[in-house]
Amino acid sequence: PDQDQSGLAPPDPSQPLPPRWRKPPLMIAGGLLGFLGLLGVLWLWQIWPFPAPPDPWLSPPLTVAYLPCTGEPLEHRIAPILHASGRVTLVEREHLDKLITELQIDPRYIDRATGLRLGKILAARLIAFCEFSTRADGRWLSVRLAETETTVVTVAATEAVETPEALESVIQQLASDLLRQIRQTYRIQGRIADVTPQGILLSIGTDRGVTVGLTLDVFGTAEPLLVERPIGQLLVTEVAPKYARAKILRADVAPQGGWRVKEVQQQ
Repeated sequence: PDQDQSGLAPPDPSQPLPPRWRKPPLMIAGGLLGFLGLLGVLWLWQIWPFPAPPDPWLSPPLTVAYLPCTGEPLEHRIAPILHASGRVTLVEREHLDKLITELQIDPRYIDRATGLRLGKILAARLIAFCEFSTRADGRWLSVRLAETETTVVTVAATEAVETPEALESVIQQLASDLLRQIRQTYRIQGRIADVTPQGILLSIGTDRGVTVGLTLDVFGTAEPLLVERPIGQLLVTEVAPKYARAKILRADVAPQGGWRVKEVQQQ
């Protein structure tokens, strides 16, 4: 065959041309499916009810693990009083006993470090240390509550036990003192969820220690300010595990949803 100036032979018109490259059908289908999948993910992102981040203003539940009392097993008489107040939630006793058995710990000799470690394992916010001791000046009953995260003792009470007959009244007095300190140290915080004709609906309930008769200050902003004062007060009249209802005791302006509430400081 003749050659052109470049030295290459011209294509033979009698020979078929090589087929053009085409994308395989599977690659096209895969691309379409991937594109449709991406659209589906974006659509779900818009409508899916993802859980809201935790509200840092809401006070967490006050869970207490009550260790065995050294000297005499009085924890069974003190812990129920704290629990009956509705202010704290006690770790189930069988869970604590099971953990002590599994770790092969002598319940009569639990030191501070071991007690705090038990509290962390049980996901308790506070750990209660109890001691019934005999000293030169008499017999004493003391209880200390320490935070499992910071290890700081935040609540403590000690009472003298002058006679065995006075033990029951001493336990009642000590538990009352503990509850008073708990209310001062761990004030309940929440938000107004809704304002209804039946009253003010709050976003906190019995799971966070709310009880009927609790008085709350109302703050007229959603976020804390450097300097602020309450613009009203509420009184809790009904409680449920997650919510509570309150009535207005005082209001400088009409309460609104999203505003913050905080337990009135106990004197």
